[in-house]
Formats: sequence, C-alpha cells, structure tokens
Amino acid sequence: MNSIGQMIFFLLTPISHIGASLFFAKPRFGKWATAAIWLLYVALMMVLPPDTPTANFFLTLVAHFVLFFVTTTGSAQEKGFLFFSYASIYTCCGTLYSVINTRVQSELLKSIFALGLMALMQ
Repeated sequence: MNSIGQMIFFLLTPISHIGASLFFAKPRFGKWATAAIWLLYVALMMVLPPDTPTANFFLTLVAHFVLFFVTTTGSAQEKGFLFFSYASIYTCCGTLYSVINTRVQSELLKSIFALGLMALMQ
C-alpha cells in the first residue's frame, strides 16, 4: 500500500460489497449471515490472492458475481442489473480514486477522498 487513503479504500471495500448485497438487493439469508459470508470470502481472497493482476481482476469479478447471485433473491435479470450497476459505480469510484491518488500529495486529502468515495457508493 502506498498511502493511508489506499489502505482506507481497501479496508472499506468489503463493507461496501456487504452493503450492496444487503441494501441494494433482497438478501436470501439474514443480515448477519450475509455479512459473514462476504467477510469469509474477503478473508479467503486475502489469504489466497491470485498471482497476477489480470487473474485477480477476473477471478474476483466472477466470484463476486456468483456470490451476489447466491446471497440475494429475485429474478436473474434483476440480480444481473443490480450487480452490473453496482460494479459500474464501484469501477468509476475506484478509477477516480486512482487518479486522485496519483495527483494529490497530501495523505489527509487522499484519506478524505477515499472516505468520501466509499460513502458515495453506499
């Protein structure tokens, strides 16, 4: 990690995914069970990360897609729309943070931007 802002963004990402699964869609399980499933997934990805960034991206995309479908209810079209809508918003925020991270020198401002972007996603 290069900055505190990146660490904040990394740590808040699982919370954002849990929030998306609980609040944007209808959870299949209870809130605590859904949160536990997502936290177990995040812990597993941290312990066994893929070797290359490309493999990491595609593996996490597929894993998130499958996990989102397993932990939510509704029609396949509704789940797909919600998943890709959330993924688009998340990608935009991540890209914006990457730009900010390379242009802004202040660690405090990077942290504020990271927290603001994660709050915006929620």
